[in-house]
Amino acid sequence: MVGRPCGGLSILVRSNLAVKAKLVTVGKHFIVVSLGTVLLVNVYLTTCDSTEECRSQFMDILWAVGEIIDQHSSCDWWRF
Repeated sequence: MVGRPCGGLSILVRSNLAVKAKLVTVGKHFIVVSLGTVLLVNVYLTTCDSTEECRSQFMDILWAVGEIIDQHSSCDWWRF
């Protein structure tokens, strides 16, 4: 199989830190979890061509994640 046919994203949190973890939001292409003052963001970006539809979807995902980060400006966030 190729791609992400079954869907799904996850962020694994060590069991001793789980009490501090909060699910901030989950979408089709991203999941956001806060862990104390740290904001963890996992984003799935599909591979697509350079059509306007793909660019629009890409920008929508980035805009949504940016909005969430702005709403949690007191948190640190990490990029991997």
